[in-house]
Amino acid sequence: SGSFYRTGGDEFAAIWVNSVTDPNQAVGELRQKLSEWKDSYGNVLSMAVGYTSSKDHTDCSVKEIVRLADEAMYADKRAFYQQNGRDRRAPRT
Repeated sequence: SGSFYRTGGDEFAAIWVNSVTDPNQAVGELRQKLSEWKDSYGNVLSMAVGYTSSKDHTDCSVKEIVRLADEAMYADKRAFYQQNGRDRRAPRT
């Protein structure tokens, strides 16, 4: 159980309370479901995920927990672009 929030643009936050024992498995299942989606034009979706747990960072504030999850999300995004041979910040030709 948990709650999902749109934090702006195309960014969302999910807050799970004592319900996810293996975050990697939960993210894997979410990615699997997302990979099955296509619109009528054949477009697909991708997502970058970053997460952390207050259990792993008991000395951190909520703000710090969010920052750590955000850093992980940007690392995931960089890995996606490297894996797919794309640099979305490169000038388009």
